[in-house]
Amino acid sequence: MLHKKYRPNVAAIIMSPDYPNTCEVFIAERIDIEGAWQFPQGGIDEGETPLEALYRELLEEIGTNEIEILAQYPRW
Repeated sequence: MLHKKYRPNVAAIIMSPDYPNTCEVFIAERIDIEGAWQFPQGGIDEGETPLEALYRELLEEIGTNEIEILAQYPRW
């Protein structure tokens, strides 16, 4: 059995600005898989920390990296 190798990556679950009073999360529809949705995410580039990768991916995918990090899960 072949095991697919995955690149280290980061993802963000973005809550509404009014959280916890309003509990909404941001998901986006993928353009390459019809009907598929996902959280903003992407690979960690060589020499980049996970936090740097997260901020870069957010800027690339949603146009901002101005977020407040409420929790981090280094491994799952």
